[in-house]
Amino acid sequence: MTWAYDIGALDKEVNQVRFLSQENNHDRPLVQDEEIAWVLTQEMNVYMAAARIAELAAARVGPVRSKTVGTLTKVFTTPAEFKLIADQLRTRGSFYMVPDAGGLSIQEVKDARAAIDMVQDSFAVGMHDNEQSVVDNTNP
Repeated sequence: MTWAYDIGALDKEVNQVRFLSQENNHDRPLVQDEEIAWVLTQEMNVYMAAARIAELAAARVGPVRSKTVGTLTKVFTTPAEFKLIADQLRTRGSFYMVPDAGGLSIQEVKDARAAIDMVQDSFAVGMHDNEQSVVDNTNP
């Protein structure tokens, strides 16, 4: 398991998630790179992945809020702060999500129809119309 964060390499999604979720403290690593990589495959965008990582960090952060050695004090992010970050990221990420109801794109339909080895449709609009049985209902 690895943990790395490079502010100079924000073109990498793992670093983007760490930056957005504020899970970038070398002194207290909470979520491993492999976990972030998996979450990136499960979520719709980097904001939603960062929200999920912030939730994981909130669950793992524990009760330690700060450490003091002599006159030096190091303050850590609290679970409540991670949860607030997660809520904000989830809201922002929802604006970048494209609704998807499944199905095929127009080009995929055209490609499927052009394929000679494709199984043809077994039904069509109007396949049960019986034009010979049309009755003139205008005369009672």
